Amino acid sequence: MTNSQKSKNIDEVALIAGGASEIGVHTAMALTERGARVAIFDHNSQAVTDVIAQLKERGARAIGLVGHAHIAADVATATRETVSQLGRITTVVTSSSLRTPGEVHHLDESEWTRCIEANLTSAYLVARNTIPHLLQGGGSFVVVSTTASVAGLQGSPAASAAMHGLVGLIKAMALDYARQGIRCNIVSCGVVDRMTENPDDGTNQNTFQLSRTPLGRAGTAIDAANLIAHLTSQEATFTSGAVQVLDGGMTAGYLNAKEG
Repeated sequence: MTNSQKSKNIDEVALIAGGASEIGVHTAMALTERGARVAIFDHNSQAVTDVIAQLKERGARAIGLVGHAHIAADVATATRETVSQLGRITTVVTSSSLRTPGEVHHLDESEWTRCIEANLTSAYLVARNTIPHLLQGGGSFVVVSTTASVAGLQGSPAASAAMHGLVGLIKAMALDYARQGIRCNIVSCGVVDRMTENPDDGTNQNTFQLSRTPLGRAGTAIDAANLIAHLTSQEATFTSGAVQVLDGGMTAGYLNAKEG
């Protein structure tokens, strides 16, 4: 029996917070391909409807849940509905990619709070609500973030602080729940097409980051989804507490300018 066949034999229920994003959609497709039942949780009601239609056309069992990951009541409802309609949650994927520009002395407190809530508090709330279900039989928890979780992002201290916090959260969770069969990992993305909520924020950060990417191109949502699918699969049962960087080599080191 192949590893892929083993994965299909697992009774998998996945809750994907931010599931109507490009990465969320492709992740859902990858997980349903191996037989998972999937709950798409996102604040964009029309996008949720569209994603569910796509998944059902492929023969997948999926439900749509509308709400905000940084609002405790919404996350609690989404978790409860997922378990009620699909069964015990075994796989959790949540995305944190909001970038709030502004140096500290220019950054309004409300914008700081919004960034922390959208990126860090949302992951905490998703974890707080879903971990009790993962504890019932093990599972996998993955946060999708950006390279601001492993390196400072000039001009975006709020995002850098929030996403570095995600690394600490995931590493602590990996330690806390390892003996209960729960694996926790984080995927830190470089320039990935249509990942960020506000890619054109006037700072040209994506253009600059792409210029520092050794592979010379942006990643795709499929690249991210493939890595997430691996981390949540039976092929990655010894991977936990890891920061998996998906950035085309951008954070490997300084890229010298090409001569001539």
